[in-house]
This record gives sequence, structure tokens and C-alpha cells, in this order.
Amino acid sequence: MSRLLSFLSLSALIMAMSFFAAPALADKRVALVVGNGTYRNVALLDNPANDARLLADTLRDLGFALVGGGAQLDLDKASFDRAVQDFGAQLQGADVGLFFYAGHGVQVRGTNYLIPVDANPTREADVDFQMLDTNLVMRQMEGAGTRLNLVILDACRNNPFSGRGLVVGRGRDTESIRLRDTSSGLAQMQAPEGTLISFATQPGSVARDGSDGHSPYSKALADTIRRPGLGIFDAFNQVGLEVKRATGGAQQPWVSSSPIDGTFYFVPPEAGTQVAALPPRPPQAPASTAAPPVTASDVRRFDGLWLYHVTCEMSPAGGDALDRRVFVTIKDGVIHGEQGQPDLPGRLTFDGRVDPDGTLLVSAKGISLRNSRAPSAKFSFRMGGRLEGAQGTAIRDDRPNCDVKFAKQSAGAGSSVAALSAEPDAQRSAAPGASAIPPAASDVKRFDGKWLGTVSCKPTADVTSYEWQFFANVKDGVFQAVYGVAGKPLSQVFNGKIKPDGEAEISVDARTSLSANTPGHPPEGTKFSYNIVAKFEDSRGTGIRIGGRICDFVFAKR
Repeated sequence: MSRLLSFLSLSALIMAMSFFAAPALADKRVALVVGNGTYRNVALLDNPANDARLLADTLRDLGFALVGGGAQLDLDKASFDRAVQDFGAQLQGADVGLFFYAGHGVQVRGTNYLIPVDANPTREADVDFQMLDTNLVMRQMEGAGTRLNLVILDACRNNPFSGRGLVVGRGRDTESIRLRDTSSGLAQMQAPEGTLISFATQPGSVARDGSDGHSPYSKALADTIRRPGLGIFDAFNQVGLEVKRATGGAQQPWVSSSPIDGTFYFVPPEAGTQVAALPPRPPQAPASTAAPPVTASDVRRFDGLWLYHVTCEMSPAGGDALDRRVFVTIKDGVIHGEQGQPDLPGRLTFDGRVDPDGTLLVSAKGISLRNSRAPSAKFSFRMGGRLEGAQGTAIRDDRPNCDVKFAKQSAGAGSSVAALSAEPDAQRSAAPGASAIPPAASDVKRFDGKWLGTVSCKPTADVTSYEWQFFANVKDGVFQAVYGVAGKPLSQVFNGKIKPDGEAEISVDARTSLSANTPGHPPEGTKFSYNIVAKFEDSRGTGIRIGGRICDFVFAKR
């Protein structure tokens, strides 16, 4: 069953997951589950009915009251409208609302539509009267005052009406597995407050219907939400991993969410584990991405300096391959990090929070360098994930093909670039107990002298790796170096300042070498700049490049 990215999907889904600390309690849960496959005027879909029944049975077991008493199958337009209207009525007084849809779906002029089984449009103007606008479902949920809304759309993204001028994409069958071309697909939707929206696969990729009666996404979803103690982002991350494994990496779910207040579970943790209740939604809650400090006593175990490391595969819709590291601090549950200079290309800031159970939600804003966006274009994205001990993982809502990892930096660690190259602001705000230079070593003059810098840059999609060296002079903590002839091709001019504790930030103004040897192949002599964040000890130092390709620096005093 070709499916459209379940875009509204886990948005709500994840919220529900987190909300329920126990499946049977006084919390009122309402779900509408729809499966459309027996279409009258376009190709039939094999699996929506099976997927809808599977999810309806699962949700019933988890304490959800189902509109219509069970899965609603093969709805025509009139029946679909009534079901959504009944859903809105039953949501009144509910704590959580969940909508699941399996079947055909299309995007027309930026609006996403779900397709009833009797739809037969002959022109674009027919769409509003013969299909269901997904915004109608969202309005029913928002208007009910529920604290958590879940919408799960495992919907077909190929356009069954492409021959009628409603061109969105085209589907095709390959052996026993129906695939869909998602080059157009559904339009991206912003998650309202208290909502999480997910697609069964990322934009611009192909999702599988499955050959065993269920889609990989629906199977993973039904299995995962039955597991006790999984927080909202843990559960969604697990769904994504299972779908990725089941499809050999060809399909990776995608999610968009708004900040979610509280910790939620579909099934509570095992007996004896304390869980947090879902707090009432405050009226006109501010939309600020920076959450106030978490007061729970155990959240402080995450305090300290963390390395955020993201690697992304190249994707037609998701941009170039990416390998980037940023240092962030956590203090009393508040997450903050920044990289690059304000208002300049390469700038990136992080603000968010981590809950006592390790669930994290982070909003990021930045200014692009090159990659998938035009240089100097502003962008933003959100990440949801979980920290456990000194490690963590997360999912980006803009590029689900990315592998996001967090690693806590140990106090006093001095053997790796990660431990020594933290940004100055991050080091200052690290948790008490982080390594500090003894007072006796506070004189910046101890760094004076000549230093050899060795630069190792990783390969990119279009150029190989390379290594080169330069000499720098340090006087009273001022770091200066010139490689080549300043202002000429293949030149780099370094200027920076080493602080008494060894932390340093160095700016570099440079010009490219031969076009064939430079990522993106700009003309020879093109200007560019970047920063180096470094940490120096008495006779050695390490650093990383901030902006552009990934490069590591090792410094040795001569």
C-alpha cells in the first residue's frame, strides 16, 4: 500500500505516548482510525484495512475509546466527514486525541488531502468537495481543548489522479512491493501547540507498502507503543530504527513537533518507577523555545558540557552530506549552545531543555554556508530525543536521514579534540567540577613562542581528504599566522587570542586553491572564512574548524 508520509502522524502520536503514564486511568483517550483501500475510481490499495485494524486493536488495548467502536474502513466522502465530526464531538473533555489514517493522499497547492474511496475529481476545483482537507482534522483536535493531540497518517503519496491534471507524483509497482515516487508528496505541516506530526518516510524518498499484509511503518508503530516505559521521543526513535532496518535503510520516518509539556507514555514504566503527570496546559503559553529550568532534583545529573555530533546522508530533498560538531551546555535542565559569529554564515544556536527522565527537545536556528541551502540563508529545525547517562540520540525534524548523537565531555579529559576544543562560552557554563587550569598556570605568557599547526581535513562528496602544516607565533596570548601570500589563492591568515586557561578562538580569512581541489568547485582565489575553537596546554593544543568542511587541528610548541 503506497503510503503518503504519515505527516500528521506521530506528531500527535508521540504526544500521546508521553502523556500516558498508565493505560487505564482516569485520563480520557479518544482515537479515530481510518483505513481506505477499496477505491472505486483508482487503483486499489492492499494494506490500509489491515493496518487500520492493527492500530485500532492496539489502541483499544491501551485505553483508547474508538470512534465507531473500531477501525472505520473504506469511507466515502460523506462517511469520512461524519466520522471526523463525531471525532471532534467525542474529544470534548478528553485529555488525548489520536487520528490514524491509512490510504491515498495528495498535495494540491500546498494543502494536504486524504482521499475517500468514492473520490473521482476531473479538475483541481473538485478537490475541496471530494477529498478531506487534513486541516479539518487538526481544527477538530485543537478546538476540543485536549492537552495532547496525535495524528498518524500512513498515507499513499503517489497521485492516483495524475492523468487528470492533478500532478503530484507517480506511483509504480516493483515485483510484490508497491513503491511510490515521493518527489512531490505532501506539503510540510507545522505542528500546533501540544502536537507532534510525523511522516512514514522522509520527504523526497520512497516508502514501501510491505508484502506481508502490513506496511513497515504501521507494524513498527503498533509494536513500539505497547512497550512500557518508552518516552515520547524514545518511542518514535525506536519506530524509525525498526522501519529503517526492515527496509534496508530505504525508508526513514520523519517528524515535526511543537514543544511538549510534561513526560508522556502510552504504557507506563514497570511498577516502582516514578513517572511525571501531564500538567494542565497554561493559558496562552509562550512559544519560546528556551524552556525554564527544570526543578526536579535528578535533572542536574545531565549538567555539564556535551558534544552534539550530526552526520547526514546525501538526499535529493534533504541536502548534501553533513558532518558537524557543536558543543552545548546543560544547566538545571536548560540546554544552550552556539557556534560561529552572530549574523554571519555558519552561525548556529541551540536552545531547549531536558526533562528528568532524559527526554530532550531542542530548537536550533542558523545561517547556512552552502550545503542544501543558498549561502547566508536563515534556517531552523527541531530535535527530539533522549539522554541516558553520558550518551544520547535525537531526530531532526528537517532531515530525518541524519544520525544525531550527544556525548557528555568528562572533566579533565585532555586526549581528544572533542574534550579540548569546547567553545569558550560552553566551557564557562559547564557544570561545577569541570577541568580548570590551576592558578599557577594562569599566566598567558606561558604560551608565547613558535607553534607548528597540523591540519587534517576529512573528504567531502566532491574532493578527497588532505593534510597540511603552518607555523604560528604567539605573543602575550595573541595568535597570528600567515600561510602562503595573504590575499592570493591558497592563502590563509590566522588571528586569535589564547586565554590564560588555554581556551582560544581563532578567526581565519582565506582564499581557495584550484577549483578542482575545493569543495563545491568555486573559482580559484574565492574568499572564504571560518573559525577555529581550540584548547592549548603548555606545549600542545587541539582544535576543530567551525564552518565549512570538517577539519581537525593539532598544535605543537617548537
